[in-house]
Amino acid sequence: MKKRLIVVVDMVNGFINQGNLHDPYINHIAKGIKSLIEEALESGDDIVSFRDCHTLADKEFETFPIHCLEGTEESELVPELKPFANKMIDIPKNTTNGFETEQFKTFYETNQNKYREIIVVGCCTDICITDFATSLAHFHKTNQINTPITVPMNLVETFDGPNHDRKTMNDIGFQKLKQARINLIENIKQKEGMKMNQIMSTDRYEFTMANGYFEAGKQNEIAYFDVFFRKNPFKNGYTIMAGLDQIIKAIKELHFEESDLEYFRQQGTYSEAFLEYLKNFKFQGDIYAIPDGTPIFPNEPVITIKANVIESQILETMILSHFNSAALVATAAKRIVMEAKKPVMEFGSRRSHTMAAIDAGKNAYLAGCVGTSNEATGKYYGVPTLGTMAHSWITAFDNEYEAFLTYAKHNPENTIFLVDTYDTLKTGIPNAIRVAQEYLTPNNIPFKGIRIDSGDLAYLSKQARIMLDEAGYKNTTICLSNGLTAETIRDLNAQGVQVDSYGVGDNIAAPLDRLGGVYKLVALEKQGEIIPKIKVSSDKIKTINPSYKKVYRFYDKRTGYALGDVVALKDEFIPTEAFTLIDPNEEWKKKEIKDYEVRELQVPIFKNGTLVYEEPSLEERRDYCTQQMDTLYDEVTRLEKPHKYYVDLTEELLKLKKELIESTTEIGYQKKLGGLCSNQKHEKN
Repeated sequence: MKKRLIVVVDMVNGFINQGNLHDPYINHIAKGIKSLIEEALESGDDIVSFRDCHTLADKEFETFPIHCLEGTEESELVPELKPFANKMIDIPKNTTNGFETEQFKTFYETNQNKYREIIVVGCCTDICITDFATSLAHFHKTNQINTPITVPMNLVETFDGPNHDRKTMNDIGFQKLKQARINLIENIKQKEGMKMNQIMSTDRYEFTMANGYFEAGKQNEIAYFDVFFRKNPFKNGYTIMAGLDQIIKAIKELHFEESDLEYFRQQGTYSEAFLEYLKNFKFQGDIYAIPDGTPIFPNEPVITIKANVIESQILETMILSHFNSAALVATAAKRIVMEAKKPVMEFGSRRSHTMAAIDAGKNAYLAGCVGTSNEATGKYYGVPTLGTMAHSWITAFDNEYEAFLTYAKHNPENTIFLVDTYDTLKTGIPNAIRVAQEYLTPNNIPFKGIRIDSGDLAYLSKQARIMLDEAGYKNTTICLSNGLTAETIRDLNAQGVQVDSYGVGDNIAAPLDRLGGVYKLVALEKQGEIIPKIKVSSDKIKTINPSYKKVYRFYDKRTGYALGDVVALKDEFIPTEAFTLIDPNEEWKKKEIKDYEVRELQVPIFKNGTLVYEEPSLEERRDYCTQQMDTLYDEVTRLEKPHKYYVDLTEELLKLKKELIESTTEIGYQKKLGGLCSNQKHEKN
């Protein structure tokens, strides 16, 4: 199980209690660092302690006064931390950058794969903390190491002195750390509070089954699971694949904390041997998936998991949670973007849960939105953030004109006014134009736009365009919002709406429909042989496609349009010259295709527990999504009664499915007859 590395920098007397560079104020972080060390020792984390330790010949004294000489009290840990000296890895240094010491380089090169996170604390924020953390971040980037580096802002400090203002230098240090993509958090408790182990957000029955598999000695049996869905949301013709990035992240971080195991222990339903098994648990199997941004369709495996039955079972809830949520949002956004034919901004954070809202902004951007209102999405994913004012801004001033003017003075780069607080046509737009004429234009500030958030948007937008044009502001844009759906936008366009962009919230970030992705066992592997499994239901749509499979997409060579998808058994050969598409529900429906190109949709993500997929950036996924949507016929992407996209089975897979259904039905029927006969005999006796 991976652990944390705590790095304590220069918590020595020479910077806090005595000497030329000491500042007693820094000592306020010692208590918090002590608590962190105690917690880390209890959790089995590693702790490195850098101590400034010089000789008189050191070059650093060309810049700084003499301090922290070797063998003096100045180079010793402060009293609060000294009791832990023998429990930490002590690294003396004679430079501001502890990363450059040979001792640390040797230590880290040996141990770098052991850590799930590195936490840096101590002093001084703008010098030794920044030098070490940014150098480590550069090393990670160069060597493709994904271990996050975190700096709790309440556990670092710098000194106050001539030409060195504490607040200013702390801010400079934090800015440098932020630029190096280092995680800055307010305090370590905030970090721990946010850090709930993701795998624990799993349905109890996954662990109940996993414990049962373990007790039955099945932990080495290989299982194959498929993730798929049975119908497109919104009565749509397609769904957008999304959530793979979060699934990858979750699997990379997959582990159980000691506190998790103790919680399980308290439940009283799991064996101690099983909990011992979980102690060193990590995913060691294979995962294949269709990349984010790909249009996907019902009843084809979008993710396939091959792993021992315990690993694959435990992943179910986590994988479905990410996939169902992300794909739903991305699909909702894509429908709206395609109808709008104008830039769409995602404004739905307040309609979704905090963490889900962050991912909603990201997945909406993947699907083609131009930005989000959510600042966390901007911070963590680089998505452009957009927004101006709410109605409360207008009503907080004595009048609308004053509100617009004040806003313009403080936001000259973003002069977009919300004009529907009182009366859009009588006061809102006239006041916006007045501010433009009296303040913006004389000061060479562009009048960027207006937003209308209520009323008859088609009518108001047309009147607004006339008023703006007549006032000489033909380049001023109009943004429309207010509970917009893809259908509403389609109707607005049909009514000649005058619009340059849309703001959409609820119906992207918190859509009313559900995707309904499922996770089903399709095969077991015993002694190298794959044994197909099937779930049969009287509800035909719930009878699954069995065995280990691949998914192929066929494209017309001439037009580039997608002709349909085919699900095949893993080792089946797909001909390149001619192929017959067979409807799995109505086999008499057949179509022979020629002159096509074929592409396997799933790609390897993990092999033997190792990530082998080179994750594209969000911008690359966004471009890919646009390109892939261009391969679908308009009939498939239309809002009303879209054409059903072909997802067919090969003859071999269809034959296997029918055989399994027949054998399963026969077994069930015999068992039912046997039960009836027993009852009859019992009654006769």
